[in-house]
Amino acid sequence: MIKITKENLTIVIVTLKSEEVIHQCLQSIPSDIKKIIIENSANQNFTNELEKKYKNIETHLTNENLGMGKANNIGIGKSKTNYVMILNPDTVLRKDTLDTIF
Repeated sequence: MIKITKENLTIVIVTLKSEEVIHQCLQSIPSDIKKIIIENSANQNFTNELEKKYKNIETHLTNENLGMGKANNIGIGKSKTNYVMILNPDTVLRKDTLDTIF
């Protein structure tokens, strides 16, 4: 079994009109962890803003609301790491949350 590290973990977050809550979520994730955002809309301005503001982030638009399950599967498919953690955009991690898995 491969040990989970910051280098082999990607966090996938599916969003839909989550502009007001996602920033707290992203700020609670260490910047050296890869993040994939799947936006269930065609809001290019939102994804551009996220890519400019945060490190190690990749965003993708679905151009329609595919739902959480299908969008999470898209994010998982785009990950290049051994492990994926799925978060909701309104989740805020405590400082020690990820320490328990590393």
